[in-house]
Amino acid sequence: MDDVQKRGPARGFTLIELLVVIAIIAILAAILFPVFAQAREKAREATCTSNTRQVAMAYRMYVQDYDENWPFCYLYDETYSASEPQHRGVEILLAAYTKNRDVFRCPDDQGEPDLAAQSNPRIASARTDFEAFGASLNFTNCVLSHVATGTLATSTFINNYADTASYQTVDSSFDRPAETRIADDVEFPWFDPAVDTAGQYGYNDYYRLWHPRGGSVVFADGHSKFTVSAAVFDRQLVSPAPQALPGGGTGWTSKELWNQGCY
Repeated sequence: MDDVQKRGPARGFTLIELLVVIAIIAILAAILFPVFAQAREKAREATCTSNTRQVAMAYRMYVQDYDENWPFCYLYDETYSASEPQHRGVEILLAAYTKNRDVFRCPDDQGEPDLAAQSNPRIASARTDFEAFGASLNFTNCVLSHVATGTLATSTFINNYADTASYQTVDSSFDRPAETRIADDVEFPWFDPAVDTAGQYGYNDYYRLWHPRGGSVVFADGHSKFTVSAAVFDRQLVSPAPQALPGGGTGWTSKELWNQGCY
């Protein structure tokens, strides 16, 4: 009698055993998948911060090359997409120093819901802000130099303050450069209308979650960091020095000037 005959017929798994194995695999997957997702998001956060650090250094090199003069405000150009030669933007002014357009891209850039409503079909079909506007960043209006008839910013504060006169921002304009925000991710989790019930940030029509924890911020002294607190974000300065506010008073923090166009 051979060995097979000695051992008898082969025995397979029972249905109960298979169900137990499947259940164990499902439990392990439920435990590990969130961990993997968090690790991937941490990697995207690190990439985003690395990119904005390079943007910060590009700002500093531009300022040094132009005798401490800051670049001009070319913002919110919704006429031409980033792929069109007529497009203007701060990222174009900094391109000579970055040598790589991708440093202006956030790996969590999901675009905005209102892109589809833009009249330019290239913008309307864009999947990300980077694709539509050339950067995943807001460049802070009030820290940039302005030309009365040459800027593209359309906010109330900029129209009232800058469109009537040209002015040049220089390094010495900044009271507290290490605390002054000059660029940041377009979307932060506290912009969510479900979180921002007071409507401070006004993102009702175009909020979309990017980084779940916060977003990258670039500062005037050339450093960048990942901000994870709305309270910290609101205390960051968004103007070189205190500005007169409509209705009286002065201020220059994000919370004080947000609705005046100093994003």
